[in-house]
Amino acid sequence: MSALHYELPGVAALRFPLSRSRTLLFFVGVNLLFLGLDTFLGHVIDGVIRAYEWIPVFHGPLAGLVVLWVVFRPRPSRGEVVLLLLALASSLAVGLMGTAFHWQRAMLVRGGTSGSFLEWLIFAPPAAGPSAFMGVALIGLLAALHEVPRDSGQMDLWGLVQFRAPLTKTQQLLWLVGLGYAGATLSSALDHARSGFVHPTTWIAVLAGAFATAVTLGRASNRKPTPADDSVHFWTNVALMGVGVLGFAMHLDANLTGRGEISLERLVSHAPVMAPLLLVNLGLLGLIAVMRPSAQPSASA
Repeated sequence: MSALHYELPGVAALRFPLSRSRTLLFFVGVNLLFLGLDTFLGHVIDGVIRAYEWIPVFHGPLAGLVVLWVVFRPRPSRGEVVLLLLALASSLAVGLMGTAFHWQRAMLVRGGTSGSFLEWLIFAPPAAGPSAFMGVALIGLLAALHEVPRDSGQMDLWGLVQFRAPLTKTQQLLWLVGLGYAGATLSSALDHARSGFVHPTTWIAVLAGAFATAVTLGRASNRKPTPADDSVHFWTNVALMGVGVLGFAMHLDANLTGRGEISLERLVSHAPVMAPLLLVNLGLLGLIAVMRPSAQPSASA
């Protein structure tokens, strides 16, 4: 597989073996694999996994493998493309159903408590957790679209459907990243509110996430960014990836017992170690979203 020449606008040039679309699909495939694992860990701490709770556990890896298969096929057949779209559409459906189940459970908890709405919002089961499946699926569906010429908004779905979008593909991707940062910021605020923000460091993810949200949505709204815009966008995403790694280390340390051991329940519910890695995920996605060919600017992406 020959290397393609790309650049991160205003920052650096690089050689990469995959196009931006295939890189995004690779990102989606790996995320679906991890979502299956994360869902299993989240459900297993209840002691008993209900029959319908196995759906996302198995669906994540299966859909992820389908996506990765298509990524490394030089010329996917129409049947493989249809299978890819079915895997992504079903991931979207799993996310919607999971969100409905989680909200139903959260409302039952709400009905059985006498606390305030804010207390319920902080301590209720994570109703928005399954929305990760929806976000990843939307990224995959957008990645499956070819835009020719670049930044024209003219979309082609593997020859099956053609249409013109009001936003460029890059702008649409950045909107998803920005909304992802917004969701991660809200989630971090609610999670840390459980401890009352006792440690000042718990504000880092909230404030950094809010800043990244503003930067990314601003960049998404700008069809012709300046080199300064590109530089701010790049370093913001790099910084958020650093915050995510730092948060992972701090959560891991918080989960250590007095004997220096780690229990599965503490990893998932006390200070969830996977949660800060969402910022690393979004930072990577933010950088991939703005990749553009340096040798063939008119190529599809």
